[in-house]
Amino acid sequence: MQTDLQPPDTARQMHDPLEFAAALSRSFAQTQDINATVREALAQIVGLLKVEAGAIFLFDEMRANLICRAAVGPVDITGLSVPTGSGIVGRAVAEDSIQVVEHAYEDQGFFSEADRKTGFVTRSILCAPMGVGQSVIGAVEVLNKQDGKPFNTEDQNLLRVMAASAALAISNARMADRLIAQERLQREVELAAEIQRHLLPEESDAGSPIAGLVQPILEVSGDFYDHFELPDGTIAFTIGDVSG
Repeated sequence: MQTDLQPPDTARQMHDPLEFAAALSRSFAQTQDINATVREALAQIVGLLKVEAGAIFLFDEMRANLICRAAVGPVDITGLSVPTGSGIVGRAVAEDSIQVVEHAYEDQGFFSEADRKTGFVTRSILCAPMGVGQSVIGAVEVLNKQDGKPFNTEDQNLLRVMAASAALAISNARMADRLIAQERLQREVELAAEIQRHLLPEESDAGSPIAGLVQPILEVSGDFYDHFELPDGTIAFTIGDVSG
């Protein structure tokens, strides 16, 4: 897969978050694999900010936990679950604001469980919420500047750009997936309705004493009927109904 995340002048791009946002937007628009592109974008951020690690956390379906969906660094924390409201990630999401923590273990909100499980030592944290409109879907977090310096305003601006671009791309991808699923379901419903119509008897002759009509409330019903003449001239018929 090819993406447009390798500008010729990364130094200039560091001073122009809008240019970086444009590069991200082009990449997200061109890709058919949002997860892979998000990971590549995260790797780019880790390189540009010169940090040791980075991760993207997204809410699960029940919004009870924030799950790491992409990770870059010496340890892979993909799949790590942080209870909603816990840690710096949870705080960034709850407050919908960027979080800058210079000394992680001195912050009461720091979720040290990840360090305990992986052996990684978190010193400093920069975390930005990811949202579209009024809806926050997760957060992007980077850890430990390699030069030991604190995160500055330029770092914050760049991370905000990445968070906004990634959030929009993920939201659009989810919407596209839902539309595809709806179209697939609609095709399956139409096929089921067609099958049902073929199972029902053909229209009776004009002089027949029996006529039937099936009128589904929605596209497909669970009703069935049939009628036929026995050898002695008796007309037999059957009716079936599936409730629910």
